Amino acid sequence: MIDIAYQTITWRDNVRAALSDIAKAGFKAFETFSFPPIESDTWPGYVARLTHAYRNHKQTYLETDAYKSPRDLLQLMEEYNLKMASMYCSGLFIDSELVDHEQEAIINAMFFIQEIGCRHLILGGGMNLDGVYTARDYDRFYETLHAIGKQCKDEGILACYHPHSGTMVETGDQLDSFCRETDASLISLAPDIAHLVRGKVDPIETIYKYAERIAYIHLKDIKDNEFYELGLGEIDLPAVIQALRDIDYTGWAVIELDDTTHTPLESAIISRRYIREELSLPL
Repeated sequence: MIDIAYQTITWRDNVRAALSDIAKAGFKAFETFSFPPIESDTWPGYVARLTHAYRNHKQTYLETDAYKSPRDLLQLMEEYNLKMASMYCSGLFIDSELVDHEQEAIINAMFFIQEIGCRHLILGGGMNLDGVYTARDYDRFYETLHAIGKQCKDEGILACYHPHSGTMVETGDQLDSFCRETDASLISLAPDIAHLVRGKVDPIETIYKYAERIAYIHLKDIKDNEFYELGLGEIDLPAVIQALRDIDYTGWAVIELDDTTHTPLESAIISRRYIREELSLPL
C-alpha cells in the first residue's frame, strides 16, 4: 500500500502551524526538516545558517519553536493525530573541514527520529554554491553517505538519498552514476518526481529502472520549471502512481510544495483533493 504524507516546507519553520494545517487538510502523516528554512532565507543564506549550526550547535540544531526534544514532538503528533514519515537532512558532504560536523549532526537527527519511532532519514545535498565538482568531490560525497548509511543501518533506520536540482545528483547521468557508485544496502533512493523533471529525467522511467532501489518518494507537480500543487502542472501523475503500483511499491509518498501563491493550507487541500478524486489513493 502507498502511504501518503505531507511535507512541512511550505510553512518554513512554523512547525506547529504546519502540523495543525496538515491535519486540517485531512492528512495523517508528515515529513519535516532537521533544520527548517525560515521565510527570509535565500539559498546561500540557508546553507550558511545550516553549516553554522553543524559546526557550533550539533546538539541543539534539531530544536524549533514548536519542540525541543523527541518527547515534545511526540506530544504535538498526539495533539494533531499525526504520524511522522521521515526527517529531511541537508548537507554539503564534500567540504573537508565541515563533513565530520555534518555527519555527527545528522546522526543526532537519526537518534532523534529513532525515539519518535520513525524509520526513514532522508538525505539531500552533495553540493557547493558554484556547482563545479571534481572526481574527489564525488568520492568524498559517496564516502560520507556510506558512513551515514552504515550507522543508520546499524540502528534500524533507513537512509534514503534525495536527488535534487542544484546538487551533485541532478541529471540522468548523475543519477545513474550515483546508483552505480553507492551501496544499495546502505543508501536507498528517495526520488522527487518534479526535481527529476527539472533535471530532464523521466520520472516514470526512473521508477521502473530503479524499482529495487526506491524506498521513499516525493510527489509534486511542475510546469515551466515552477513547482505546483498536484494536478496543476504537467506531470502525468496517474502514470506515476501506476508505475509505483506496477513495481509493488509499498511505502511513503510525500506531497511537497516549496512555495505557493495560496496559503499553505489551501495548497495542501488542493493536493489532497487531487489525491482522493483523481488518483483514488486513501489517506
